[in-house]
Amino acid sequence: MNPPTDFDGAWKEALEQFFRPFLEFCFPDTAARVDWAKGFYFLDKELQKVVHDAQTLITGST
Repeated sequence: MNPPTDFDGAWKEALEQFFRPFLEFCFPDTAARVDWAKGFYFLDKELQKVVHDAQTLITGST
């Protein structure tokens, strides 16, 4: 059996490494409004939970 393929891991890592330059390039108005001195952290697990919860509501399964 083949191990699962991680298609998005590299993209997540790149975005985490270069988040500020990415935001400044793609969304300069938004990047200018961010208080970068406060810092930030990524909530990828929270998004997975929201998507799972939404899917559960749609299908009625757990």
